[in-house]
Amino acid sequence: MRLRLVVSLSVLAFLLSAQLSLAQSWEAHQLEGSASWIDNHNRIAGSAYSFETGTVRAVVWNSDGVIIANLGDGCADFISDSGLVAGVSNSRAVVWDLNGGRTEYDPIDGFTMSRANYVTSSGLVIGVSSYDDLSSVRVYTIWQPDGTAMTVGDLTGDPSFLLWGITDSGVLYGSTKGYNVNQYDTWTSETGFVSHDIPGWVLAISACGNVCGFFPGFRQLVGVDPTELLLPDGAVSAIGYGISDSGYVAGRVDDKAAVWDRDGLVHLLGDGTARKVNNQGTVIGNIQLGAEYNYQGKTVVWVMVPEPSSIIIVLCGFGSVGLLRRKRT
Repeated sequence: MRLRLVVSLSVLAFLLSAQLSLAQSWEAHQLEGSASWIDNHNRIAGSAYSFETGTVRAVVWNSDGVIIANLGDGCADFISDSGLVAGVSNSRAVVWDLNGGRTEYDPIDGFTMSRANYVTSSGLVIGVSSYDDLSSVRVYTIWQPDGTAMTVGDLTGDPSFLLWGITDSGVLYGSTKGYNVNQYDTWTSETGFVSHDIPGWVLAISACGNVCGFFPGFRQLVGVDPTELLLPDGAVSAIGYGISDSGYVAGRVDDKAAVWDRDGLVHLLGDGTARKVNNQGTVIGNIQLGAEYNYQGKTVVWVMVPEPSSIIIVLCGFGSVGLLRRKRT
């Protein structure tokens, strides 16, 4: 009996992994605002415009498009799994928590504005210092948890370093050679700069260090050689705009929003662009509405759902386990 039960459970595990992964689909929910980031709890950070007050508010939605946190005037650029939200309010870099806490970070000396783009679980804040929103002069800035600010150039010793992102453990990703194709650099205080060869340009870095990009569209998981993003029959190009620690990639195939699953299979989501994706495969991005809406763009969250056929197969799998057990007794 034990052997048959073990075998049946193995079959069931296969059904769960294979059938559910092969029969994936996504359900779209529209957001009233602009989404910037999604964490692994399906919380979405962004900004919403208030027609009553004429102001922009930093907000957090759930995956149904319901606002679960109104953080006040400003824009939210990022939300961490621990619930820290990075952004800008009243020309200052801000980190909010979901309980109403708020910390401001001043720009480095000589600048008048600051903005936070990312915050690690240890409280390290990454952003920019500038003269105004339209200024072309922006300096990559790192704030320590105590608020001490320094430029990325001062930290790394290379003022020309272009910062593209940071992992949750504090590894800096960017380029020491400008917008150079086929290579990127990482930096830590222990290793200094380390160069990495890739097939294209990096557009996104996940918290653990996975990267994706384009020219051609590609994905590189930590410790694995980069691979090109698969294209459906007849498609011409792919771009990866966002990548999760689990390996999902959000992007575009020609003019269609697309997501590549952990096995590298591509799924088209409709007209538009997929921007970010989390470990569960939940995607945020934009769609283009038709002529009746004056071709406006809308922010959308796509939530992955199993196909009904997959659910039936899995239920049959559970039933077969029970039958095997009853037959043995």
